[in-house]
Amino acid sequence: MARAALEILRQAVSKANTRDQALPELLEGMREETELRLRGSGHTVIWHQSAVPHVTVPSDVVFNLNRIMKEMVSNIIRHAKASVVELTIGYQENQLMITVSDNGCGMPDSHSAHDGNGLNNIFSRAREIHARVDIRNNVEGGTQTNVCLPLLTGNT
Repeated sequence: MARAALEILRQAVSKANTRDQALPELLEGMREETELRLRGSGHTVIWHQSAVPHVTVPSDVVFNLNRIMKEMVSNIIRHAKASVVELTIGYQENQLMITVSDNGCGMPDSHSAHDGNGLNNIFSRAREIHARVDIRNNVEGGTQTNVCLPLLTGNT
């Protein structure tokens, strides 16, 4: 119970310190943290990123998108038994698209994409920022998570 209270306090402080960010800056920070965590746990990281516009991302979206990415990375580290993680970032038709694939064991067939606190947190945060999340097993093995977030280019 104390651990949960501490996590709620940490999140409140983090959320209060989150500010609006330019999309390229947000993605660079995400990349640094993601690579640091995954490489630190022995994973090979492949990062593909196409050009993204210089749009301003509101602080609530910055906060929730960072938390979604952290949870996806934590799930890979804890459960996937993967050696390689590939991330593809793109922007098309006012949509930020993030795909995270790993070569791990995938999710058991009996496992719903909404099972577990971590996955529920991902879906809940996605709803808060009007993002769509799709999590599925790759045909070749491992898991693929797609996040599609609408962003307006007029808010620069």
